[in-house]
Amino acid sequence: MLPDYRLKEETSETVLKEDVMKQKVNAAFCNPRRIQRDSDEGIIIASKRTMARTYAAPVRSIEIVFGNFMGSFMVGTLQVLVILLVTRYVTNYEYGLPFLSQFIILEFFLLASMGIVSAVASLVKNTSYVGMVNTLVVTPTCMLGGCFWPISLMPDWMQKIANFVPQKWVIEAIQRMAAGQSLSQMWMHMGVLILFALILLGVGSVILKPGDAEVG
Repeated sequence: MLPDYRLKEETSETVLKEDVMKQKVNAAFCNPRRIQRDSDEGIIIASKRTMARTYAAPVRSIEIVFGNFMGSFMVGTLQVLVILLVTRYVTNYEYGLPFLSQFIILEFFLLASMGIVSAVASLVKNTSYVGMVNTLVVTPTCMLGGCFWPISLMPDWMQKIANFVPQKWVIEAIQRMAAGQSLSQMWMHMGVLILFALILLGVGSVILKPGDAEVG
């Protein structure tokens, strides 16, 4: 029979491994490329050629933007639901927090990730550059946000920079709810994610809109 200290040591090691695994799985949700399809930027960029004809139609610009937004949001929501349902009820993986709380916070991050995709797509003029821009923008923000390693392992100055990427806020919210806090206590995290979405979607929508000469 193992001594008590050996049992405690093995138990602590097991708990640590489980916590690390949960963080890795939860962080996988927080990569915009996991929530939005890999071809999202390509679809948006390819749509630029038809954007002029769309804006030439007798429809208000706000209706066009809202329609594109709702379509992408519904697809992203379906992806989140499928992944959560399969991992929770088919593979029986335990995330450590309620289903509804996790789904809602991921929906807020979905809005922010759509903003990232929109902003990235607005900067790309050639579809062949999508992969390069994705590497230069999305991957570094995932690194800073804690998708690949805990933020606590980074220097203080990098931890401060992490506050400017949405991945940091959603991962922190998930970790806090897994530790016992409620969704209502994540109001600041949800507010920051909404702010990211509004700013990035606004920038992307303005840049993606064709000029008057192009529409004419």
